[in-house]
Amino acid sequence: MSKTIELFSKKYDKNFLNKTRPYAGIKQLLNELTNRGVLWGFRDYNELKKYGATYIIEKPEELLKFVQE
Repeated sequence: MSKTIELFSKKYDKNFLNKTRPYAGIKQLLNELTNRGVLWGFRDYNELKKYGATYIIEKPEELLKFVQE
């Protein structure tokens, strides 16, 4: 079984991006989110402002407003 998993993993690693494409609208979404920061995770408010975030998202629910626009 471990040999099978090893062979599968090698083949998967080599080919997993062959037919992968971003879904419609992802480029626009990423552009919208570029200058926004979120307060959960690894950064705090001051650091996000220091590095240019134009809008600070404090709760995940606030992110929906940008996705739905």
